[in-house]
Amino acid sequence: MQSTFPEGYMPYIFTTSSFGVFHNGNFGGISGADAFCQSHIPSNIPSRGIYKAMIVDGVNRVATLVGPNSTVGQKDWVFQPNQQYRRAEDGANVMFTNSSGMIDFQSGKKLENPFTQVKESGQWTALNTNWTTWTSNGFPSTCNSWNSGALNDFGIFGSSTRTDSDILAALISTNEQVGTSCSLSIGYYGPYNLGLVCVEQPPLPKYIFVTSSTEEWHDGNFGGIAGADAYCQSQVPTNLPSGGIYKAMLVDGVNRVATTIGPNSTVGQKDWVFLPNHKYIRDYDDALIMTTNSSGMFDFTNNRELENSFSQIAAAQWTGLNSDWTIWTSAGVPGREPIICNSWTTSDNSVYGVYGMANRKDSNVLKAAESNGQFTAACSLKFTSYGNYRLGLVCVEQ
Repeated sequence: MQSTFPEGYMPYIFTTSSFGVFHNGNFGGISGADAFCQSHIPSNIPSRGIYKAMIVDGVNRVATLVGPNSTVGQKDWVFQPNQQYRRAEDGANVMFTNSSGMIDFQSGKKLENPFTQVKESGQWTALNTNWTTWTSNGFPSTCNSWNSGALNDFGIFGSSTRTDSDILAALISTNEQVGTSCSLSIGYYGPYNLGLVCVEQPPLPKYIFVTSSTEEWHDGNFGGIAGADAYCQSQVPTNLPSGGIYKAMLVDGVNRVATTIGPNSTVGQKDWVFLPNHKYIRDYDDALIMTTNSSGMFDFTNNRELENSFSQIAAAQWTGLNSDWTIWTSAGVPGREPIICNSWTTSDNSVYGVYGMANRKDSNVLKAAESNGQFTAACSLKFTSYGNYRLGLVCVEQ
């Protein structure tokens, strides 16, 4: 699945030189430049974002070989097509990209606002004014693919405070003195403090799997929330990337809470397993399940449904959840005892827990209210009393 930003989300752009972080032309290549961006995320924006550098080398990163309205030759480009971007320092709109992930400055278009308002801020780019890679005598002016800080190697820089093509190559503001020694962190002309323009990237979708959709089942005693997480970790399907960390979509009202109010509120939230504004996909076919809201949940009200179910197999999972993501209590009355198998530590036949259905797309995935009203099961059971469905856990990549 191609990564995209959640609907309505506006990604950030920041310029390292605007807050005093300058650098010569040796970043250790494109990957090093990206790492430089990642290590300098401003404190006023979320630190979990992924950032890459608006910098090209003609090989590992290319915006275009033709011009701003063409993706010919494009590789690992940092801007998404048809996407609005905002400035990190104050949230001001910067630009709305075209269908190729660029701005056509040649047609007279300009940014809505510059990358930064801080004077003398600049950035290494190696870009021409039409987004192609700048070359000199047939060779890219990229500080040896951003691996050189030598005095006699040169790179191209742009101005962070402009709204025209000078953001790519500062031809106008430097009287065409846009090439500077790779040994410098301050350009010859201006002077411009040199750093990088860093662009937020779409988050990679995370996986969800259901243990009971395979030949696995479990009673309500996991040894608590920590034990449930450990159980998830021990059941990761072999087709998923190694090294992932998984936690259980399971609440106990103390150690793990989704919300105490409803799907659009984080009040009371603790150690919750879903990220806000994030895409989640199914483990065995990469089908999109859902994009969470800003509270890290999905609002099932008004008959809204998931894009796809957690599993296509009729299986069940312990949850402890109500249909609005609050914890389910006895008879559904707030303040009464939660129906959670004694915080998921008992397999006593006289104690009960709430379960949902993995193959549903509505709120029955949290609480199987349409299972003839049988959405609880004795904690000793590994199968539901209604339908005889296997019981397990929904496990969510962290």
